Amino acid sequence: MSRLAPRTLCVVAVVLLATVLGAAAPGAAQSTQTVAGTQLAPDDVSLRIDIRENTSAVWEVEYRILLDDENATSAFESVKEDAQNNETQFTSEFHDRMDATARTAANATGREMDVRNVSVTVSRQQLPQEYGVVTYRFVWTNFAVVDATGCGPATPSKACSSTSRRRYS
Repeated sequence: MSRLAPRTLCVVAVVLLATVLGAAAPGAAQSTQTVAGTQLAPDDVSLRIDIRENTSAVWEVEYRILLDDENATSAFESVKEDAQNNETQFTSEFHDRMDATARTAANATGREMDVRNVSVTVSRQQLPQEYGVVTYRFVWTNFAVVDATGCGPATPSKACSSTSRRRYS
């Protein structure tokens, strides 16, 4: 096994930050200042990355919208209904955005990468205020690079294995 090469981590981190924080990646349909496929502006965005033994990473992107007035609540409930009624249509814009990011990283690193299995869940949570939460999950293939010492951006001295997965938030 190996560890994530620092150059690769840097390129992926820059591309990801540009995409999540609002700068459009080459080929991206829009900035991420709104939840993909909606007009909702998130109050908070959380990322989690679980790097797998096969160098793929399971990503979770969570958009939180404070439900502090009738307009925000109504808009969120409309998005929730749309996502429940047609998940595939609802996830296609997010898939396109993240796939453009993966292509940019692939071009920068010389490795084939792909975004697969995009799904979405929409729920309400008390955090302690009430939030609408839109969570996208997907697999980014060939995200990590491995060498003889392990893999993962935070703890390169530990080997990736099915019993030792890494999760980054």
